[in-house]
Amino acid sequence: ALPICHADRERLPLITQPTFCAASEDDPLNEGVALAASLVKNSKQAVLSSERTPEGLRAKAAAVAAFLDAA
Repeated sequence: ALPICHADRERLPLITQPTFCAASEDDPLNEGVALAASLVKNSKQAVLSSERTPEGLRAKAAAVAAFLDAA
């Protein structure tokens, strides 16, 4: 679950810009991606491959680039 810090559940819905909520599959915070994305109106979400491999880094770069190109 998304940790309760800085009133996250109240503050995230205030974001109005397109937002990419993402984490790597081996990131302990990846469980909060779906919740965070559900609280930000104009968001996309992804749980990405591990960044510990060159393929994972390339996949992350491609996902971020695709989000920015669409925004």
